[in-house]
Amino acid sequence: HHNRPKSKPPSPPHSPRRAPRISGRPLPLSRTVWPVCASVTYKLVLLPLLVGALGVLLGLDGTVLIVAVIFAALPTSSTSYVVSRQMGSDAELMAAIVTASHLAAIVTLPLILAAMV
Repeated sequence: HHNRPKSKPPSPPHSPRRAPRISGRPLPLSRTVWPVCASVTYKLVLLPLLVGALGVLLGLDGTVLIVAVIFAALPTSSTSYVVSRQMGSDAELMAAIVTASHLAAIVTLPLILAAMV
């Protein structure tokens, strides 16, 4: 019984199917432009407008309405890529959508916030 710390067992190797990584090859531009543009436009422009209009129709106002619209205006979650990868769908396209939505939110979020106050 020595007072030295026990060494941790080595971590198991990650399964290549579950490792969240991108293949490194760019997707053809024609295959990504429209899905990415449509997704970003819906998520960062149309969804906040829809939530704002629905909130007004339901009688929301003030902070509650602002918070609802801000949450609707947030970019696509990066966990979407991980889930896409684990489910075997188009992870590279999802990575492009996540990246584009985060970059576009740099512009859209301040505009939405300015419009709300």
